[in-house]
Amino acid sequence: METRSSPRTCPDCGSHRQARIVYGLVETTADLRARLEAGSLVLGGCCITGNDPEWHCRDCGRKWGTSEQTRQMIEWADSRESKKPTPLWKRLLFWILAAPFFIPLVLFGFSLLVTAGIVRAKNHCERLVRGDLAVRRSRPGPPNHHTVSGPEHEGS
Repeated sequence: METRSSPRTCPDCGSHRQARIVYGLVETTADLRARLEAGSLVLGGCCITGNDPEWHCRDCGRKWGTSEQTRQMIEWADSRESKKPTPLWKRLLFWILAAPFFIPLVLFGFSLLVTAGIVRAKNHCERLVRGDLAVRRSRPGPPNHHTVSGPEHEGS
């Protein structure tokens, strides 16, 4: 953990006795304990809010400055500003212009599926008429003309 010495003085009392505030989950080491006991570091907690002070006056308790984590958050937020989402009107315009191309593709795909189903049903019916297939009854009982067809049932 790096701590920079600072020539800063407290804005309230003018004291040079200050401690850097460290935020986040820190690893407890012998060096950290020594710095905490010496008063050169103060733990600021694990939550980083974006408005976190960097310095703590050991005499009056005033906190001031902007922490490194807050500066990083501000830089990240500024970089995100340049990547704003596309406005709704542009997205709607895109879909309005794309619809004349998109809808025919969807309809063509659907027509291919329907055509394939019709061809399969036609082939199945032709095989039934030729006698290659026989419809099996799901319930036992006397055959009737609605459920059974084929050469083996022609006399019934």
